[in-house]
Amino acid sequence: MRNEAFVFGKKNIQEEKHEHEEVFSTALSSNVGVLLCVADSIGGYPPPPDNVELTEDTSTEPEVFADPSSEPTPVNPCAHENKEFIEAQEPTCTDTGNVSYYHCLDCGSNLDENGNVLETVELPTAPHVPGDVKYKANYTPCGGGAKTEYYICIYCTQRVDENGHVIPPDAPYQTSGHTIDGIKHPAFYYPCKGGYNSDWYRCALCGNGFLDENGTELEWSSPIQKHTPGKILHNPNYTPCSGGYKESFNYCSVCGTVVNAAGEELIYYPSSSMSHTPGTVLYESDYTPCHTGTPVSYYKCIYCGARVDADGSFISYKDAMGSHTIGGELHKADYTLCGGGCLVDYYRCAVCNDIIDENGKSLYHTPFERDPVGDHTLEAVSEKAPTYTADGNKAYWQCSICKKAFSDETGETEITDMSTVILPKLEKPRVDISEGMDEVPETVSKWFPTVSDILEALRKSALESSSQLTDNKDTISILLDVQLQIQNEDGTWTTVTHENFPANGVDTVLPYPTGTSKLGFNFTITHMITSGDRAGEIEVLNYTLEDDGIHVHFDSMSPVMITYNKSEPKKDEPKKGDTKHDNVKKDDVKADNTNTSSTDAPKTGDNENYAVWAILLLLSGSAVAVLLKLNRAQHKAKHF
Repeated sequence: MRNEAFVFGKKNIQEEKHEHEEVFSTALSSNVGVLLCVADSIGGYPPPPDNVELTEDTSTEPEVFADPSSEPTPVNPCAHENKEFIEAQEPTCTDTGNVSYYHCLDCGSNLDENGNVLETVELPTAPHVPGDVKYKANYTPCGGGAKTEYYICIYCTQRVDENGHVIPPDAPYQTSGHTIDGIKHPAFYYPCKGGYNSDWYRCALCGNGFLDENGTELEWSSPIQKHTPGKILHNPNYTPCSGGYKESFNYCSVCGTVVNAAGEELIYYPSSSMSHTPGTVLYESDYTPCHTGTPVSYYKCIYCGARVDADGSFISYKDAMGSHTIGGELHKADYTLCGGGCLVDYYRCAVCNDIIDENGKSLYHTPFERDPVGDHTLEAVSEKAPTYTADGNKAYWQCSICKKAFSDETGETEITDMSTVILPKLEKPRVDISEGMDEVPETVSKWFPTVSDILEALRKSALESSSQLTDNKDTISILLDVQLQIQNEDGTWTTVTHENFPANGVDTVLPYPTGTSKLGFNFTITHMITSGDRAGEIEVLNYTLEDDGIHVHFDSMSPVMITYNKSEPKKDEPKKGDTKHDNVKKDDVKADNTNTSSTDAPKTGDNENYAVWAILLLLSGSAVAVLLKLNRAQHKAKHF
């Protein structure tokens, strides 16, 4: 049969379909497609499309077909000019690693540094590395568990043996029969919620609970009455990221279930968004092999408290892999409806502080450890100012049942850190001593206009009161500004005024002037009263000489002067410091001005019993305090 050719222009003839078998051979020339169609012997040729011109092939050259025995045309190999370097990655016990290599982006081959194609670049996983803690086998026939001792891999928390080989998973339990531990626990049943309405036991082997005396699991008893709404109406607490209740609610006063005013249980709406708002505090990972926790550092959402990363994405918890380590004392069951707690006696894990049983099994989120529900029975704790001997506190509320503290009277905001409400006790008053004075107290300025006038008056009183001091260059006077300061509740310090000066005065230690000491010097301490009816009077204070300084009792402070010179003791004269100097005061002042019996008065100096000193003074023939009145009129005449 004669071949005929159809020239179809640029149309792709492959889109044409017909019922005959066809063999296509396509050649491209000047963007013109030529289709050679060979019809089979069954039928004729399909008619060409309307827009195709039919021409007769008048070529006389024979058709040429490829020689089957000839070699195929070679394909140009990839030059690997477009490649990227992949760094080596060390394998871990959970992930494979790889050698360093180049990856061709054109052909997908992996190459070494010389351009040779690599069959594989993958490195097998590394062996597990067991940790230092060996965990005991915890298998029981009624609870299952690990049948061999094991370690926890320090990298992936896989259970392994001492050589790092993975051990078989926990074996399942083989019997449903339990062995009770003999400790009877009270019924845990609420008429409006249900529960177990008979006393129950725990299994001594696997730790399961709510068993009868034969070790058989108790049946759950259904509720028999409606809920009883509590007195406190709580605001809706739903947030898109945490879920919650979309209407105001009460807690059932019997079982703590969330209900409406009619006692009907409310619907809890789950979160509708996984987008959280992280706070500013970054918390460290709290995961340990024995404690389910967050394996990385995390933030807390400011709305719902969820653990999230810096972008607000939720961070999943990682399950614990190992057993706990019993530490500390046995804690008594402490469950209360409003405070939560544990229904059974428990220990604390020495590693993660979880509550655990005597076998080291966690009680967290088991039937025995329960979160708090319901309202608290709150009692107001009034604000109390701190003292020098006791702490104070801000006002707060405390539940009389679970003893938790709250910052609000509805019990919504728990105080987890009591240091935020405790006001620490005040420090004892302190004495601030500096040399010289900057200005004259206003209360005595009409008699002593300048600091020099005060200095002269104090020195004169010292010379007149002591025969051992002479008015020459060998007798030195030092003016001191002595202030008593008390601590405020906010931790700052305030100078004590006449109105709040301790009624019994204060004992103070004045430092020895440079170059002096306890022995070999005569001292006289003069003090000007600057407040009250006695303002402007000068008194000569009693003192004792100790190794740490000159111990003086003050009933008011500043200005103070120490006047001294070197002593020349006689053989029959007692050494200075063994007696007290006379006191120069107004007529209406009691001779005994050293009473410091108040328990609240700070002891900044000598703590000896002054009654004993008084007796010693009498026995040694020491003179009692002499009262001397300074003639204000004479001072006024002198300075004005």
